[in-house]
Amino acid sequence: MSRFTLFLILCPFIAAATPGDRLEAVDNVADRADDRRDLANDRIDRARLVVLVDDWHDARAAGNGAAETRADDALRRWVRQEIAESAHEVREARVEVAQSTGEVIREQQEVARDRRRGRPAAAADDRRDRRDDSQDLRDDQRDLSREQADLTATVRIAEQLRDGQPAFERGNATPAQAAEKSRLLRQLQVLARAEVARDHGELREDRAETREDRRERSE
Repeated sequence: MSRFTLFLILCPFIAAATPGDRLEAVDNVADRADDRRDLANDRIDRARLVVLVDDWHDARAAGNGAAETRADDALRRWVRQEIAESAHEVREARVEVAQSTGEVIREQQEVARDRRRGRPAAAADDRRDRRDDSQDLRDDQRDLSREQADLTATVRIAEQLRDGQPAFERGNATPAQAAEKSRLLRQLQVLARAEVARDHGELREDRAETREDRRERSE
């Protein structure tokens, strides 16, 4: 759903707000929708990974080469998809940082303009908006750093799994190699769990921002 569609839906409820507040309310609703979708998708990805990792361990323990090969193929597909999604999230996070940076610059210009025009009340409102936008920028920069770290970690694990795979394909992997592969697969699970936990944190932040915006509009 686009932000314009959300604006049309929410207009009756936020008509009394200022134009800037109305746009912020629409953005908040859109952000919550995006975060809920991310949470749902990441839960599915995590659950799928749990099954695949268990399948690999079960096949390995049973000495079932065919089942192990199937699990390996599915794990490779999962990792490729995860890397593609992580790279997309990094690109989106960079766009968010750029947009937030632009908002901070515009608010700084608004404050300076209102001061020159002798409008202290408007300048005070602009300073409040600048403070909010600066916080948004810090949040977006933090998110970008986390997304980049996730992508880097996933790519590193994928490369290590790839480098160790020939021994398994030849059927002469040692117990130490199997233990290392198991450790890497568990690391992927740790990353997936951490991503879901961050999604929950994003939703909590969204709710806190909504409460704060309502409080400020009521003052």
